[in-house]
Amino acid sequence: MPISNRKISSRICILLLLIIFFGTALRLPNLFSPLTELHDFRQTQTAANVWLYYKYGFKLFEYHVPMFGGKYWMWDFPLYQIVAFAFTQILGLHDFVGRLISILSYVVSSLALFYVCLKVFRKAMYSLLSVFLYSIIPINIYYYRAYIPDPFILSISLVGVALSFSLSSSFSLKKLLLILVIIWIGFISKITIISAVLLPIIYLLYISTLKQKRKSIINLIIIFYLIFLFTSFFYGIHILTI
Repeated sequence: MPISNRKISSRICILLLLIIFFGTALRLPNLFSPLTELHDFRQTQTAANVWLYYKYGFKLFEYHVPMFGGKYWMWDFPLYQIVAFAFTQILGLHDFVGRLISILSYVVSSLALFYVCLKVFRKAMYSLLSVFLYSIIPINIYYYRAYIPDPFILSISLVGVALSFSLSSSFSLKKLLLILVIIWIGFISKITIISAVLLPIIYLLYISTLKQKRKSIINLIIIFYLIFLFTSFFYGIHILTI
């Protein structure tokens, strides 16, 4: 079914929601079980980060990792753990909180993937099939219910790709700024994941800015890049000195 205009039929929307609902149902079993599955070390380590926030108080620039003596080990910026800690303020300190965030990340990433496929294939049924396969792949089912930050950052990265496609068709400085923030979040949180989608994002940004021919856009990108370098450098220095 080719997409001749910007509107998507209600039938396609219903099918997409049914696929996402089915994919969510696949990730719900054992939601409240202990973190003793595959990658139990990584899951319990991530959960322990949240527990330390919960027990000793939240400090953005002091990140305790409960291994190697429990000192400050900064591998990645703990954005996922911060979001999980925020959820615990509402739901309490439970293991299912991290899993719930990963399942919500699956929903967000599925919507972003559908939009990206719609832009690439220009056919709604191909996009639905892509989301369906994405939803039922066993490794995807597992990771999008695990207490780890990777699926959360992957969903943010996919949103960045989707926004980049949107930017190329309808330019907006706010949208551009949001994409730059997503790239920044990806770099400080999980550089290996954002690197996988960085090339298409850069290409789409280049196409979008080329169409505009406005110096203010280039200046915005340069300023944001300098801010990124500045904050990343001094945050790294701070972690090395605590």
